[in-house]
Amino acid sequence: MMKKDQSSHTASVYDKIARVYQDTFDEPTDFIEEFIEMVPGNGAILDVGCGVGTDSVFLHDKGFHVIGIDLSSGMIEIARNRHPKIEFRIEDLREPKFPDCSFEGIIGSFSLIHIPKEDVPATLSKYNKLLKENSVLFLVLQGGPSEELFVDEPYKPEEKTFLNIFSEAEIKKELEKAGFAVVKMKDRPPEQGKEFNYQKLFVWAKKK
Repeated sequence: MMKKDQSSHTASVYDKIARVYQDTFDEPTDFIEEFIEMVPGNGAILDVGCGVGTDSVFLHDKGFHVIGIDLSSGMIEIARNRHPKIEFRIEDLREPKFPDCSFEGIIGSFSLIHIPKEDVPATLSKYNKLLKENSVLFLVLQGGPSEELFVDEPYKPEEKTFLNIFSEAEIKKELEKAGFAVVKMKDRPPEQGKEFNYQKLFVWAKKK
């Protein structure tokens, strides 16, 4: 059963901005090529919090078998209509419904930022189980001093969006506890007027 909390509220907000989001974020995630280089062979990839499917399409076009999941039905509807050859499912990113060892890679681009900190350990442990040995997890987060808060949604200011801000030390610790080894981290500043005003944190980790 999907958990009713901040994440469900955030999904309802994304339902309302799905069309705007589709037109605004039409480029794949930064450094996604570096993720691809670490995925064994042309394996299967799970795109958690796939939104309108931008990253899923990019990966599919590179020859990977991709499945995208998102809790926002509005986002998934757009993804399915635009990209019928790719499988998209309405699922909670904390509880993907797949057998263990199903994937060679998992990408979560600005998705863990919408779940509470208390759910992060179990979610990362679940991702570890879904990955095959020596496979890779690529996370993109809002970075900064660790905190949880509600902020105005830039594309619908009357709505509030839940954000989980991660420090580098925090996500490294959580990944190691979940059975991952952090390979590298990068960051960049936000694009003013387009993104939440937090440093963007990119993390690559391999299943031990």
